[in-house]
Amino acid sequence: MTPPVVLSIAGSDSSGGAGIQADLKTFAALGCYGASVVTAITAQNTVDVLDVFALPASIVGLQLAAVLEDMPVAAVKVGMVASADIAAQIASRARAGDLPNLVVDPVLSASTGRRFAVPAVVERLLPYASVITPNLREASAILGWEVSTPADMAGAAAQMAAHGARCVVVTGGDGPGEEAVDAVWTAQGHA
Repeated sequence: MTPPVVLSIAGSDSSGGAGIQADLKTFAALGCYGASVVTAITAQNTVDVLDVFALPASIVGLQLAAVLEDMPVAAVKVGMVASADIAAQIASRARAGDLPNLVVDPVLSASTGRRFAVPAVVERLLPYASVITPNLREASAILGWEVSTPADMAGAAAQMAAHGARCVVVTGGDGPGEEAVDAVWTAQGHA
């Protein structure tokens, strides 16, 4: 049996700890064949120096076309979207039905705090998402209000779902305390 093809659309992190490289390792560990479309190249060192080079949207579009024409993609994960033009390329393919089982991990900034994309860029993809997985900071940026408590997280998940995502998971790993609490919203309710 051929393993399912899963596509990562994200930035490249040379350390392998995030972005395309981390996604490909995860896909392989889960028995999937990983394909990739690079949106940006990043360089980050241990003293929190970060530089980001966003690829031209036309190059992202050409990569996306090449993968979709060559492989039967079963699912797609979108991470860092470095510009509105890149988001438009991805949203166009999603609107056409070319990005099945779309997971949007709205990477808006690095651990250093440097911003990659504006929330409006991510909002273009929400209507096509099967799942969206913002952390507390990302949910706050997308919605324009501070998401910090479990009740906030549940409300934020429901509000983002109203933009079209079928499932929203607001992750609490970046929240206060030792225990990470996530909030999940689906069409059947929230937990």
